[in-house]
Amino acid sequence: MKRDYIYTSNCSSAQTVMKLFKNWIEDYNNVAPHSGLGMKSPVEYRKLMNQAV
Repeated sequence: MKRDYIYTSNCSSAQTVMKLFKNWIEDYNNVAPHSGLGMKSPVEYRKLMNQAV
């Protein structure tokens, strides 16, 4: 989170961070690729795992 969102955003106040936090979490779970998940987002990975069952 720090590298991908906090360090690249305007975090000059807690109020600003709280406004951005929801979008960071949505991006992290729905868009951002994770190396531990085969470069898929957690949502993409979960969909693939559910199809395999």
